[in-house]
Amino acid sequence: LNRVYSNSREFINCMEEFFKQKDNLKLSELIEKVLENTGYLKALEVEDTEESKNKIANLEEFVKVAIEFEKENGNVFISLSILKSCRGKGLGTKIIKECTKKSNFKKVYALIKSSNIQSQKAFIKAGYIKDDIKIINNETYNTFVYKSK
Repeated sequence: LNRVYSNSREFINCMEEFFKQKDNLKLSELIEKVLENTGYLKALEVEDTEESKNKIANLEEFVKVAIEFEKENGNVFISLSILKSCRGKGLGTKIIKECTKKSNFKKVYALIKSSNIQSQKAFIKAGYIKDDIKIINNETYNTFVYKSK
């Protein structure tokens, strides 16, 4: 019981420290600090499975999107990752539609690797329109935008 309390207290202290720093850091910096200081990224690296590698790639993508968000002066972006075993069933499109509809923002953007054709199709089916092409860290991304009516 003492070990559980100690681990819980350590986690709470860590989160309180992040909360204190949030106003002094960019979003991307805060995300990177959380990933580093919680040990989550390190644990995924040690796990070294296909699933953990996919999670690391998704987290790296999340940081890139946060950086892009900062550059776009606060525009809202949506990002999505579907487990391989659940792909091809229309779940992505349904999730995108539902999240976009509930967001209540006038514009919602998606930043998708140009090589990720399935994801692009899901966003188009959900009502997004291809808006722009961006190069980030030498990778090509397509920007899609949803404009509420």
